[in-house]
Amino acid sequence: MLLVAIIDIGSNSIRLTIYDGHDPQKITIIHKATHFTRLSSGMNQTGRLAPDKMAEALAILAEFKQIMKEHNVTRYKAIATAAVRAASNQAYFIKNVAESTGIDITVISGLDEAYYDYLGVISGLPNLKDAVMVDTGGGSCEIVYIKDGKLHDSTSLQIGAVTLSDKFKATDYHWTTNMKEQLALYVHDEIAKVTFLNGLKGIPCVAVGGSNRSLMRVSQGNENSVQGCEMTKREVISLIDTITAQTIEERKKIIALGEKRAENIVAGLAPIKEIIQLIDSPKLIFSEKGLKEGVLLSILTEQ
Repeated sequence: MLLVAIIDIGSNSIRLTIYDGHDPQKITIIHKATHFTRLSSGMNQTGRLAPDKMAEALAILAEFKQIMKEHNVTRYKAIATAAVRAASNQAYFIKNVAESTGIDITVISGLDEAYYDYLGVISGLPNLKDAVMVDTGGGSCEIVYIKDGKLHDSTSLQIGAVTLSDKFKATDYHWTTNMKEQLALYVHDEIAKVTFLNGLKGIPCVAVGGSNRSLMRVSQGNENSVQGCEMTKREVISLIDTITAQTIEERKKIIALGEKRAENIVAGLAPIKEIIQLIDSPKLIFSEKGLKEGVLLSILTEQ
């Protein structure tokens, strides 16, 4: 059995997934673990990973190292995205993790993140032709234009859920009407810079990332897989407006959303709402597969 572990050190969460990769055409998940860390919290002000956040991440990675040992993992890859990518103390963090846990971290660029997202999405939606993929994470948002099933263009913007929540200083995750209006304007202006979206009309959007996937889970009323599920543009906009109109206390009571996700969901849903309206997309297709699966496939291809 070929067991491959992927560790995703994101801005909002740190995840471990162990896969049975002996058959690339039929990959199964052996173990999953997720910790919400808000690793990028405060970086808008300091540009650095906070000491308490690094300590928390270190403890989680030590736990993951033990889990990999218990499962006799054959290979692993630990990737870090927006938070570590942008941190001025990146080198210190990576060195500390390596010395304390033995885990070597690879920091990937925004474009690499978009590429791995694309690989993961296509593996789960092989019949996808033309679409705009949107992966809204904690620190960044990757946007990929897929044409005839191929990656045609991509970009990475610093408009992730935690980044935006920090930028607009959503105290205790409370958003006033004015703050939400300013958020929408800011996201609109950032996405307007993505020139390859100009002229694209009427093609589906593909939702990747926890914030985006939460839409389908809230719609379903459970945390079941959303792979391949669809919502119309009208359904998407209506549900986003409903969620963002609620108080933080009301959002935390939505079981399918989860308390931690509820804290940054207002900012996390802003990019997909802007893009689906910009290109007048008829529907949103949900993909459970994304970054981690793309990294996994790249490893298995090397075998």
